[in-house]
Amino acid sequence: MFSKFVEQAQQNIQNITMFLSGYCCKTWLAVVIGFPTLGVAWFLKKFGIIYQLLHKPDPTSSRHGGELVAETLQAHGVKYIFTLVGGHISPILVACEKLGIRVIDTRHEVSIHTG
Repeated sequence: MFSKFVEQAQQNIQNITMFLSGYCCKTWLAVVIGFPTLGVAWFLKKFGIIYQLLHKPDPTSSRHGGELVAETLQAHGVKYIFTLVGGHISPILVACEKLGIRVIDTRHEVSIHTG
C-alpha cells in the first residue's frame, strides 16, 4: 500500500515537473519573441512609420495641404478665420487669402473667444 502511495507521488511530481517545464518554455518564448515584437509594433505606430512608408507624397504635385484646407473652408461657406498667426499654419492662411477668406489675426487666445 505504501509503495503505491510513493509511486503515485512520484508520478504526480513528474507530471508537475513536465507541466512547469512546458509552461516555462512557452512563457520564455512569449517573452523573448512577444515583447520585442510588441515594442517594435508600438514604435512603428507611435511615430507613423508604417503610414509614411505606405503614403508617399506626389513629387509632381504643385499643390500643398494649405490649399486643400482653404478650398474645404470655402466650400463650407467660411468667410473669416480668427487665428493666432504662426509659421506652422502659414500655408493655410496664404491659401485662404488667395481664395478671398479674410484672415483676422488675434494677439492672444482669449481674443478669439471674445471677438
